[in-house]
Amino acid sequence: MWLLHQPQGCGALALGGHKYFDPGLQACGIQAVPLLLHQRCKALLSPAYLLLDYIARYGRQSGMESQRPPESLTVNRTRQLLQEEIGVNVKTLNRTIRQLKEEGFFTICKGKLSFTREQYLRAIEWLEAAKDK
Repeated sequence: MWLLHQPQGCGALALGGHKYFDPGLQACGIQAVPLLLHQRCKALLSPAYLLLDYIARYGRQSGMESQRPPESLTVNRTRQLLQEEIGVNVKTLNRTIRQLKEEGFFTICKGKLSFTREQYLRAIEWLEAAKDK
């Protein structure tokens, strides 16, 4: 289900109980946001959630869930690339990295995020708990 924010004079199409919009209507300022996401956006879109979700996806893609997972992984991305991929500004990213490092979700090795399987599993648990809130 979508929650549509629209100014006066613009319309949306409703099909099968779901609302859709024509991308051309974006010129009118319509923004479509999934309703569930809108209701939980505070927890799910926090910088900590976004960064830990990125780490979880990176770990999954790099074999952390395999039969023989690596001892540790290092995210070989600069802060600039991370901020672009996650969608937060660099100051917020640096503050979030400092906070999550202090909480033990990863370490910093030569300026890059590095995490073990235990830290990866802890991040997964944290993400699941945040979704349930």
